[in-house]
Amino acid sequence: MKPPTTRQNYIRILKAAASAKTSYQVDPGDVVLAAQLIDDGRLDGKVADNNVGKPFAAAIIGITFSGQQLLDQLEREELDAKPATSAKKHIKSALFFVAGAVTLELIKFLFRFFASG
Repeated sequence: MKPPTTRQNYIRILKAAASAKTSYQVDPGDVVLAAQLIDDGRLDGKVADNNVGKPFAAAIIGITFSGQQLLDQLEREELDAKPATSAKKHIKSALFFVAGAVTLELIKFLFRFFASG
């Protein structure tokens, strides 16, 4: 199984913050991404830095409005990136192309039919 993408990790962190009833400590593997979201104002929370200024712990209080907007955007992008969604888009495009070509030929036929009459 493939490891989750950064986008999928952001979605997971944002969803956890959106559904949390109380503040919680972030898992060590998510501290850097959570710190970025907190620094960007997407999450309410606190970040603790180590002695060289790198985040080593974070606590999330909740999600902000801009965080909810980001979550919605990332979920749409994730859905669009799935192969099934992509295939559906290509099939729709092909069907519209065929329908356009058939319509054009029908118009040409009708024009010739009525013009010859």
